[in-house]
Amino acid sequence: MPKAYKARSTLQNIACKWYSEDHDIHDPSVSALVRNRAGALRKNGLTGYEIGKFEVILPNVATLNAVPTFYWLLLYILDRPDLLARIRAEAEGAVVIEDNNGKRSATFNIADFEEKLPLLVSCYRETLRLANQTLSMRRILEDTSITTPEGTTYILKKGTDLQLPAGVAHYEDSVWGADVNAFNPERFLPSSKGNFEEERKRKAAYIPFGGGRHLCPGRNLAFAEIIGFASALLLGFEIEAVGMGFGDVKMLGPQLAGGTVRPERYGAGLGAEIAMREGWEDVEWRFEC
Repeated sequence: MPKAYKARSTLQNIACKWYSEDHDIHDPSVSALVRNRAGALRKNGLTGYEIGKFEVILPNVATLNAVPTFYWLLLYILDRPDLLARIRAEAEGAVVIEDNNGKRSATFNIADFEEKLPLLVSCYRETLRLANQTLSMRRILEDTSITTPEGTTYILKKGTDLQLPAGVAHYEDSVWGADVNAFNPERFLPSSKGNFEEERKRKAAYIPFGGGRHLCPGRNLAFAEIIGFASALLLGFEIEAVGMGFGDVKMLGPQLAGGTVRPERYGAGLGAEIAMREGWEDVEWRFEC
């Protein structure tokens, strides 16, 4: 048996035993995410063994696109010292510093990210626009006609499967402007909003998590973990490029069944030196909501 299959089988056996013993129900240390997912599956008739079989995919789902998105976000910011300084100033205004028995804690409130970290949030959304190449699938339920602004009408027949490549919409210059291929950290700031028609087009063309009623259920978790980790890392640490510049890494381009694009050669050639920033050495990072 190949190593990957053997490793997956080992994890499944552990998970099947764990869920079969109802630890997701009785163990108070279990996260709400794990407990609620298992609870929903149990209500639909699945056994603990069956839940364990496929819940091992959860770590993969949680990191498959979040990790490369975080990678590109860091590179875009670290390659621009002026932008990094602005984001650090923003983060300093959002973090709450407390002294607990001689140990300092720095706490970010996840619910405040949109309001208190607008520039970082804008960078995150711009990163998704540039790096996300998700392909969404929809099935036409009724014969539907759509008409383009130029007056061309298309008929979508019932039962037809429709593919919606995010990369096409995210790089449409008629929507995003002449700088469509460039990273614009302020593109998604509230102050950068255009008129109603421009905003309507942008919302329709921005689909990193799909669209309509079937948005990715993990989008809020991805937002919280990426913005939270980026806030702490950029505020509390100095990161210097080694081997090549942060801006020298190129995107590989879209791949079948891919979401967020990978770097060419998986980023080989770029290293980094990380050190705590002066004044932040003794901080314990916390997050609340």
